[in-house]
Amino acid sequence: QTIRKTCYDFLGEHPEVTAFFCLYDYIAFAAMKGIYDRGLRIPQDIAVVGYDDIELNRYLPIELSSVHTNSRRVGETAARIIVNQLKNANTDLQQIILPPRMIERASSNWSREDVQMILSSQNAE
Repeated sequence: QTIRKTCYDFLGEHPEVTAFFCLYDYIAFAAMKGIYDRGLRIPQDIAVVGYDDIELNRYLPIELSSVHTNSRRVGETAARIIVNQLKNANTDLQQIILPPRMIERASSNWSREDVQMILSSQNAE
């Protein structure tokens, strides 16, 4: 309810906003409700993209675009690194990048290039 109201209020104060990129898909669901409450249409008036690509996204009246991360692979990789560090105390720290993948559905009207630019800027930070 709070996310929904916050989104509703934010859009009232900032009608120029054309997209929401939400930290989690569940946040995107609440944002979508706030958008509808404001009388806006998705994606015609405002695009919405979530992050984590849960199964439910495919069953919404307007399917949610989302960034997919392979959670299982992330967990397995993290576990392997921890086990290696426990076995070898002198192991150097590692940086492993497991790139996410944009799953485009009806809730966004962004081009793949727009999304890649956003993801690239996040990875650079």
